Amino acid sequence: MLLKYTLVINDADNIKSVISQKNTSGGKIEVSSKTLISEIIAAISSERTTKQKSEGEIPNVEEYYTITFKDSEQKIYMYIKDGVCYIEEPLNGIYKITQEEYDKIMQYLYF
Repeated sequence: MLLKYTLVINDADNIKSVISQKNTSGGKIEVSSKTLISEIIAAISSERTTKQKSEGEIPNVEEYYTITFKDSEQKIYMYIKDGVCYIEEPLNGIYKITQEEYDKIMQYLYF
């Protein structure tokens, strides 16, 4: 039996800020505007389901972006692998996203 994984991001009202970081480098960007937080969440959470399970705490790629939702401490990763864009929630699922969605999220997080 194949399991189905669903990406669920908390409601914007319950998130104080969104922090992003490239790989584990020292530099971080923090967004605390409720409007921007709502737009980031809308860009990420559009009814995503997958059958591909995330097996580890971090993605198995060289370059990724960590996105942390403060207060819930939920963490997701965003990356491109073999020309395909993904969002990965540790120990949950790996979700394909379009290049347009990837670019939109990057725009909000100022990378």
